[in-house]
Amino acid sequence: MLKTVSKLFVASLMASTLFSCKKDKSLNQCNLAALTDSTTSLQSSTRFTYDNQNRLSSIVITGQGACTRTFQYVGNSIIFTVKDTSAGLLNEIDTVTLNSNNLMQGVTKFFPSSGEKYNIRYFYDIPGIKQATYSIKSGDNESDTTGYAISNGDLIYDSLVGHTAHKNDFTYTSSKPIVYGDPTYFRQLLNYGAYYYINVHMLDVLYTAGKSYKAYSYTFSNNRISQERLRIWTSGTTDTVTHIINYSYSCK
Repeated sequence: MLKTVSKLFVASLMASTLFSCKKDKSLNQCNLAALTDSTTSLQSSTRFTYDNQNRLSSIVITGQGACTRTFQYVGNSIIFTVKDTSAGLLNEIDTVTLNSNNLMQGVTKFFPSSGEKYNIRYFYDIPGIKQATYSIKSGDNESDTTGYAISNGDLIYDSLVGHTAHKNDFTYTSSKPIVYGDPTYFRQLLNYGAYYYINVHMLDVLYTAGKSYKAYSYTFSNNRISQERLRIWTSGTTDTVTHIINYSYSCK
């Protein structure tokens, strides 16, 4: 099964071409260099490295949920691997094929420890659209189809086709256009190594049915996130965990 990731890192990151930074008036080019979670009980940090074409080459998480995620690029494909930092065990090997818009078209996921393997195929109804309309997952004796509902350029929920309940519900800060560092993209990156939707507004709340409710707020600098505050309510408990996540960048 998918490796459990630290609660901080159930988020995601935006890029026009994998991890090329936006430009602003004062800095020509910036990449996200590190994230630090200062939550007392769940301290962790993440560092990012890039290849000579400015593509993401690794994500190293230390502390809570420690692991190393690596990226190799072959034509229009990405080889994405996940390895436990402490034990050095290879947990996951994925091959991701991108379409002409650099969004995921197909994914083959393989978990060496269990031998589990399955495929995901993403479909986009309109040429050039920035969001998948549905996907089909098959393998390991299971198959399902997930539909994606889009409104005002944002993914508002996903759900299994034929089911009335939603898997995830998203709400957005409608007054704030999306900027580099939005968690919806980082969430995709950590789970798949690539993207199947690109929103237009900053994430406000992510509700995962039966699991958790996450509320985000941000501090900005140079049109980038400098700090994110994440409040998590977990199903079955009244506890609230607040993460204070600091972003740092490497700029040229």
